[in-house]
This record gives sequence, structure tokens and C-alpha cells, in this order.
Amino acid sequence: MFRPGSEKWKELDKIMALGCAWDEDNSALVMPWFFNQDLGDADPYSTMVTLDSEVPLMTRPSRRGRVSKILNW
Repeated sequence: MFRPGSEKWKELDKIMALGCAWDEDNSALVMPWFFNQDLGDADPYSTMVTLDSEVPLMTRPSRRGRVSKILNW
């Protein structure tokens, strides 16, 4: 799967840039970092994470939508 020139290396580079964390009993490394974070009461299947700073949250999925908030990480 990770032969020289494989696209998997590029995918791994992208994931590693998002950081990593150890699981609760320090037996496994979790990548990306945010997969191991406590989201509190937020539903992990509907919660979204911003992967950059100063990302506009639009009022609708369109370039014509209004910016309702600026999100940071």
C-alpha cells in the first residue's frame, strides 16, 4: 500500500499535518489529533471541525450566502 510513489504517502502527509494524540491508555496513536478529543455533548457524527484559521461560516452553501461567523480551528 505504501510503495514508493504511492498516493497513500500524500494522504499520510495531510493527516500528519493535523497532529496526533495518544488514546486513553496510551496504547495507540490517534491521527488526526481531533479524533481523540472529548466533544462533550456534541454528536461526533454531525459535529464539524474547521481545519484552518479565519474560515467564513456562511448562512447557506453558496458564495452568495452571507458570512455569519468567522471560525478558527
